[in-house]
Amino acid sequence: MNVTALVLAASRRGDADPVAKAAGVPQKSLAPVLGVQMVTRVIEALRATDGIERIYVSIEREDLLPDHRAAVLDRKSTRLNS
Repeated sequence: MNVTALVLAASRRGDADPVAKAAGVPQKSLAPVLGVQMVTRVIEALRATDGIERIYVSIEREDLLPDHRAAVLDRKSTRLNS
């Protein structure tokens, strides 16, 4: 089975998310859990899953994932959409 995954990593309008605020990051998906950003954990889990053909990451600004960009875009089937 070939599946396309969409990772919703954008923030909500309005007040800052309490988790993001506590972690000192601009949005919740960038908050670390045991030293790894939440969005990174999701993408790595999807990349390790058989049948996932494409992974799209939806985020407001591409520059919010500078350390992860190379890993995400390493596979031609993965796209980072901002």
